[in-house]
Amino acid sequence: MPAAAKPKPKPKAPPALVQSAGNQADFAAPAAKLAEELGWKGEPDWVANDIMVRDAQRFIAKTMHEHFQAAARGLSQPDYKAACDHLAVDNPTEQAAIDQALKAAYAAGKGAEVKGTPATIAGVAANIEVSAGAGLGKLAQAEGKAR
Repeated sequence: MPAAAKPKPKPKAPPALVQSAGNQADFAAPAAKLAEELGWKGEPDWVANDIMVRDAQRFIAKTMHEHFQAAARGLSQPDYKAACDHLAVDNPTEQAAIDQALKAAYAAGKGAEVKGTPATIAGVAANIEVSAGAGLGKLAQAEGKAR
């Protein structure tokens, strides 16, 4: 005979506060400098190593901020090799530059204030609807110009 049925446990509610330290924007300038040293130079929409300059800069800034936050929270420093892999950086000198930049961000985060920010849940359905509407509008314009 099967075991008696029980109610399914409720999923754990997401945290009401998000713990964060520093601002990602604070790392934009050093990230842009490092990206340039690694070969991502020029206009934001230019491409090097199949990655746009803007995307490389933003990824490096995000990663530097993550290392800063890890230090502020008292966590161990994440491995720099994940960033190297993501950016397809296999040159040892360039990998060392990434390692140094992330170590500097981690060192800067030690003792930084960790704040609790109210968590917000963004609905993606509205964004998808707006994007689809904009795309259809551009398609209609293009078809009108082509005729």
